[in-house]
Amino acid sequence: MKRLVLLFLLLTNVFCVFAQDVKFTASAPNVVEVGETFRLVYSLDKKGKGIELGDMKNFQVLMGPSVSNSYSTRIINGKRSSKSSQSFSYVLTANKPGVFTISPANIRVDGRPVSSNSLKIEVVKGRNNTQQSNRQRQSREQIDTRNRINNHNLFLKIELDKNSIYMGDFVVASLKLYSRLELSNY
Repeated sequence: MKRLVLLFLLLTNVFCVFAQDVKFTASAPNVVEVGETFRLVYSLDKKGKGIELGDMKNFQVLMGPSVSNSYSTRIINGKRSSKSSQSFSYVLTANKPGVFTISPANIRVDGRPVSSNSLKIEVVKGRNNTQQSNRQRQSREQIDTRNRINNHNLFLKIELDKNSIYMGDFVVASLKLYSRLELSNY
């Protein structure tokens, strides 16, 4: 009888571990202008592999995925707990006005498929959108033809918060980008 109760408790714990919900959520602005770039972020509260995006036929993916991983460990009163999370960021733009739906993305977590939520995004016409996009295109063309990125126009410097460290010390590194070019649209 004790073995049966023990087996039941063991199986209950195993099923509870598998039954824990994995949160995989999508977030983006509700309203954007035509031609405006915006960020679409998928957040996962565990570590996953093989993200497959949903239908984005009304949007153009300019960049992505940019993957960010987070891992933390806590030890409280001798009990250790760990947590990992991931986020996948995409930069998108919309080409025409309307209300569009981004269908759920899929990812595998511990071999199991997990789906995100879907998003509805309203794309509206900008105030002087055609004039603004023409100006942006002309300024990009001028930058591209007159100024090329090279050693004379761009410099990256790293600064550390300590000059000497010991094994196990934390070091804060700051990257500073110096440029003679306008980098606002890159």
